[in-house]
Amino acid sequence: MSASIDEVRQEIQKELATGNTALRSGNAGMARVCARRAAGAAIAFWLQRNPRNWKRDVMSLLHAASMNDEVPSLVRDACMRLEARINVNFQSPFSTNPLDDSSIIVSHFLTDDAR
Repeated sequence: MSASIDEVRQEIQKELATGNTALRSGNAGMARVCARRAAGAAIAFWLQRNPRNWKRDVMSLLHAASMNDEVPSLVRDACMRLEARINVNFQSPFSTNPLDDSSIIVSHFLTDDAR
C-alpha cells in the first residue's frame, strides 16, 4: 500500500527537524543522513505517481534524479550535492547546507507540477 501525501509530509518534517537538531549540536553527518532520507521520501512518493525503472534506495533515487533531464537543473544540482560522498575527514566537497538541498528536492517532488 502506498503512503498518503500527509504521511510522507509528516515523515519528511520529522527527518528535517531531526536534521536541524543534529546540525545545531554539531553533528553534520546525522544532518546529512536526515536530509537524504527526507529527499528520498519525496522522490519515492513522486515515483508512486510517475513510475520509472529506478532503484528505490535513497542514494540511487538521488542519483537517478540528478541525471534526469526532466528534473529542473536547480533540483538536479541539489540531488548531486546531497548524494556526494564525504571525504575521510567527514567533510562534504560542497559548502551548502544539506537540509537546504533537501528542501529544494522535497519542494519539487511534492508539488502538483512535478506529478
